[in-house]
Amino acid sequence: MVFDLGGGTFDVSVLEVGDGVFEEMILTRDEGIDLLKDKQALQRLTETAEKAEMELSSLTQTSISFPFIAVTVDGPKHIDTTLTRVKFEELCSDLLDRLRRPVETALRDANLSFKDLDEVILVGGSTRIPAVQELVRKMTGKEPNVTVNPDEVVALGAAVQDGVLAGEVSYIVLLDVIPLPLGLKTLGGVMTKIIPENTTLPTSKSEVFSTAADGSRPV
Repeated sequence: MVFDLGGGTFDVSVLEVGDGVFEEMILTRDEGIDLLKDKQALQRLTETAEKAEMELSSLTQTSISFPFIAVTVDGPKHIDTTLTRVKFEELCSDLLDRLRRPVETALRDANLSFKDLDEVILVGGSTRIPAVQELVRKMTGKEPNVTVNPDEVVALGAAVQDGVLAGEVSYIVLLDVIPLPLGLKTLGGVMTKIIPENTTLPTSKSEVFSTAADGSRPV
C-alpha cells in the first residue's frame, strides 16, 4: 500500500509487486482546497502554516509570528503565539479522520484486508507528521516504511517511468489505473460511464450515442 498525503490531496494505492511488475490494483482519492478571497494573505498564511507544520514534526512546540495580518480602524493586527504539537493535532483531528475512508475503500475494492499488506510506504511531506504515522500504525497494524524521502519519491518514480516509456528501463513494468470513471454527460445531466474507475491503463472502449432530439445539430 502507498499512503500518499501531500499539501492538497490524499491518494491511497494498493499495488501487487512481483518479477519487476508493479500492478496498481486500486487508487482512491480524497481532495479539497478552501481558497480565501485575499490571495496575498492566503500565501503568507500558507507559508507560515507550512513552516509550523514542518517544525512540529520534530519539535513539541513552535512559535508563530504573522505581522500585519490585517488592518482595521484601530491599526494593524498581528499574530504572535506559540503552537504545541498537541494543539496542532487537535486542530487537525477532522482531517486525520478523513484519511481513514480512502484507505478502507482502497482495501475493500481490492478485496484485501490489512493483514494481506506486505508493506505500507509513506509518500508526501505531510506523512512526516507524527500523528499521521501513528494513524497508519493503528489502522494497518504495521510499521510504515519511512526509509524513502517522502518529498522525492514521486519524482524518483516519475524518472523510472520515463525510463520505461523511453525504452531505457526494461526490467520494470507499471500497470496503472484511473482513479475516477470516465464518461459523458447525457440527457438530464446524467453522467454515463464509459470506462469505470480502477481500470488498468492503457485501455480503450467505444459506445454509440444518439442526439437527444431528432434533427439536433449540436452534440
